[in-house]
Amino acid sequence: MSNLTKPHFLFDDFLTKDWFETQRSVKRTLGEPKVNILETKTEFTIQLAAPGLKKEDFRLDFKSGLLTVERVAKEPAENTQGHYTHQEFNYDAFQRRFTLPKHITKEDVQATYEQGILSVQILKKVPAKNEESQIEIQ
Repeated sequence: MSNLTKPHFLFDDFLTKDWFETQRSVKRTLGEPKVNILETKTEFTIQLAAPGLKKEDFRLDFKSGLLTVERVAKEPAENTQGHYTHQEFNYDAFQRRFTLPKHITKEDVQATYEQGILSVQILKKVPAKNEESQIEIQ
């Protein structure tokens, strides 16, 4: 019997599909936090959505013009009230990297964490110009 002549029931997939498996695979691809980058006249602000964390859960590193925002994986608290039959809470590590202009220094970067948003402010500044100076020949 061809696929065109087989009876098809609208709810077959709904009743037999493992919807939780679909959600787990989506979680793996969406595990990296989303960011917004806002520009004003004086600074850039990177806003990273990471609700439910504490500021101690983050590590920010700045080296050679590369800003790295990361969260180290941690084990969930032990559940003494029973066992999970299904668990999707994310305790995984993540890392986001942002390339900044070479003239930005660590002192130009500040970070705060409020209401589930990690905000990293990066001061805009004009790169120092190489001053030309004439060297006298003796």
